[in-house]
Formats: sequence, structure tokens, C-alpha cells
Amino acid sequence: MLAVWQAAMKHTFRFFGRLENPGLAVIDDAEECLHLSKVLRLEVGALVEIVDGAGLLAAGKIQTISKKLIEVDVDTLQQASAKAQTFQLGIGALKPGDIDELLPSLIELGVDVIAVVQQGDTAKHRTNDAATQRWQRIARVSVKQCKSLFAPRIVAFESLESWLASLPQGTARVLFAEFAEQSIGKLEIGPQQPVVGFVGSERGINDQERATLAAANFLSYLINHQILRAYTAAIAGAAILSSRLEP
Repeated sequence: MLAVWQAAMKHTFRFFGRLENPGLAVIDDAEECLHLSKVLRLEVGALVEIVDGAGLLAAGKIQTISKKLIEVDVDTLQQASAKAQTFQLGIGALKPGDIDELLPSLIELGVDVIAVVQQGDTAKHRTNDAATQRWQRIARVSVKQCKSLFAPRIVAFESLESWLASLPQGTARVLFAEFAEQSIGKLEIGPQQPVVGFVGSERGINDQERATLAAANFLSYLINHQILRAYTAAIAGAAILSSRLEP
């Protein structure tokens, strides 16, 4: 029985790295190397998976281990195609702890770009370099845990206007807001049309921001008739958009 339990508990750990050549992958990120060697205590010969966040998945056995470089003999290799239809979610800059907790859910739901947007007098430290670096670390862990082959881009914007200026043309634009009069069920998305959603911060969306978003062709939709926290609205909105997109 012990042998059966041990076999069931076996797990192939996944790490961020890159393909050196078709037969060799390397892990050269210091945090990843430390986690593999000191935390998980994997040894030469252990089976691991390597991803690059852009569709690559390589599997093989560890060949060498050092503090700054781990080499893996590649046995299997695949490159996934990018999704036919992508979506971005803009979020008003919530308190840092709320963004930290929100990111794993958004990544599991397949959000391709997560934009954290300063609104009005929101504290600037909410999107400073320390915060964005922490979000990148959280995203890496989340991508590995949910077995996604694509890592999202996480970008901080100093204003709503700067975020809107960055958006590509031809996108379906959705504002999730409690003041909306039409249900999200009425949302129409064209075949393979990229989608952009926006959820305001915990202070909501003021009249000026509402007008700015409307001028940028955002249509307002209601998730339900309750007043949702920004955290809840972001997850619900991402789930709704994810379910409407082509794989």
C-alpha cells in the first residue's frame, strides 16, 4: 500500500526556463534554481518540465545542477499555438494585497493582459516598481500551478487615459459597472475579436471616468443586480469573458 501511495503522490514539477537547443533546456533564473535545488531538493536524473510562458513545454531529466544554472536533457518538446482570441482586463488599482490575491484567479481564467490602472487620487505606491515585481513573481507561480503554457502580461498604468491610449483598435470593449442598464447576456463579440474589459477600483467609477470610457467606445454591462466588490466583479467579469471566447 505504501508503494501505491508514493506512486500516486509523484508529481512532475514545472519551472520557467528556455530552450538552448532541441535536446537541451536550461533554467537560469536564480529563484527557480534555488527553489529546485534547496526547497524541492530535486537531484540529477529527476524528471521536470520547462516552460517559457510563450507556449513552450519541454520535459526531460535534470543533467546538471548549480546555483545559477540547471541543465535538462529534453525528451519531449512541444510548442503550443497562440489563442485565436485574446482578452485583456483593466482593473482600477486596488490595495496591493487585493491585487496579490486576485492575480491567481485571473490567470487561471486565461486573461492574457492584466492592466492595473491608476484612477484619480489613488495612492501611487499601489503600482510602484516593488508592487509590479511582486505581481510578476505571483504570476509565475500561478502559471505553473494551473499548467498554463502562456504567461500573461501584467502592466501598470499611471492613468486611465494612458491605458486607453495603449489599447489596440477593433476590440470589443466592456465596462462592468453597477450603473449599467443592460445585462452582460446581451454582449456580442465578433469571431476572433479581441476583448477588453474594465473594472473600477474599490472607490468605483466617477462621472468623468465614465464619460472617458464611453468616449473610448466602452459599453456598460451589468453582471447582476447586487453591488459587487471590485475584487468579486473582476473575477466574475473575467469568467464571463473567458467563457465567451474561442479557445
